[in-house]
Amino acid sequence: MSYRKSKVAVVWSKEGYNAAATLYKKFHKELASYDKGLFQRFLPRNMEGKSVLDIGAWDARLYRYFQDKQVRYVAMDVAEKLLKRAPGRVEKVVADIESARPFEDNEFDAALCFFVLLHVSDLQHFFDEAYRVLKQGGKLVVLQNYQRRSYEYNIDGKQFKIEDRHHSHEEILSSAEHAFFTEEHIELTEKDIPIGMLYCFTK
Repeated sequence: MSYRKSKVAVVWSKEGYNAAATLYKKFHKELASYDKGLFQRFLPRNMEGKSVLDIGAWDARLYRYFQDKQVRYVAMDVAEKLLKRAPGRVEKVVADIESARPFEDNEFDAALCFFVLLHVSDLQHFFDEAYRVLKQGGKLVVLQNYQRRSYEYNIDGKQFKIEDRHHSHEEILSSAEHAFFTEEHIELTEKDIPIGMLYCFTK
C-alpha cells in the first residue's frame, strides 16, 4: 500500500479490509512502531483475569501483548476475512463499529482501538458504546495517527482506498467528555516529529 495521490475508487471498510486481508501481517512492524507498546502503561500492571476488547482489531495484531497472560481477549472487526486471520485462541466477533456493540453493559476491563477512529462517522456513538461496555474504572486506549492522505491499495490490478474521516483532537476530547470519560494523552513522535496521539479514557 502507498500514499500516492491519484483518483481511485473509494470503498467501505468491510469491502476494503476483506480485500486486503492477506496483506496485514506484513505491516505489523510498521504499525507497532507508532507506540512501541507504550499503551500498556495505561493498563493494570496485573492483567490476570481481566477482559480486553480490541475494537477494529483487524487480524488481532495486539494479541501478542496478552497471549502469555490469563486474559480474555475479544477481537471485534467488521471484516470477517481479516478477522479469521487472528490466532485461534482469540475470541472473534464480527460487528460494525458504527452499530451497537454486541456485548453486555460493564463487560470489559479495558478496550483498545488503534488506527480505527478514521473509519468512525459518529464519534459520540463510538464513545457512548465504549463507556457502556466498560466496567467502572475501565480504560479505553485509542491510538490516532496523523495521516495526511488515505492509503492506496493495489491488489490484483485493482486500485482502491478505504473510506476515512479525520477527526480533530478537540472533536475527540469533546465526544469523550460528553460520554463522561476522563482523559489523558501522550503525543507520539519520531525523530521529534509528531506522528500520532495515544489517548487513555477512563470510565
